[in-house]
Amino acid sequence: MRNLFVITGATAVGEDSIIDALGLRRQFSKIITSTTRSMREHESPGSPYYFVSREVFEKDIADGAMVEYATGTNDELYGVTRSEFTRHAESPLPVIWKVDFKGAMTARELFPECTIIHITVPSPDVIRARLLKRDAGSSQTYIDERLAYAKNWDLHPELYDFTVVNSDGELDASVDTVDQIISSRMASE
Repeated sequence: MRNLFVITGATAVGEDSIIDALGLRRQFSKIITSTTRSMREHESPGSPYYFVSREVFEKDIADGAMVEYATGTNDELYGVTRSEFTRHAESPLPVIWKVDFKGAMTARELFPECTIIHITVPSPDVIRARLLKRDAGSSQTYIDERLAYAKNWDLHPELYDFTVVNSDGELDASVDTVDQIISSRMASE
């Protein structure tokens, strides 16, 4: 899938905000991840996840229906089914797949021609501040765990084709950069 664009970044760096804003500028297809976590108030089936039971997810693993899956920091399962990739296989549009760094590694193995875009922030202090604002009332242990997990993205610079720094107040610039990367790569096909 040469038109596959993998968006990856640690918690609170703004991948979802960038993807949402990008959707206001251009058409694209989106790989939808399945999860065993509960649906939140503002979510619906297929937006942003397919919400399934642990039993269904584990059966999909056993049946070989999952292309990639992992256990999140919340002990819930996240993954993408083969049928989800089949749904996008012939898309003439860019295909966006948001994953963690392990998923980005799997994407590189399965689709070596994909483009992996790493979203980051200027410093870990920005992640901490965003977590405290976004997840107000969370325990210090939760914040510390998320910050520790965020360090994993910095351990794999060779994995990324591009790195985009999403600074506070600069979302439009970050979206511009991602949009330009996609345009450039799609034009070269």
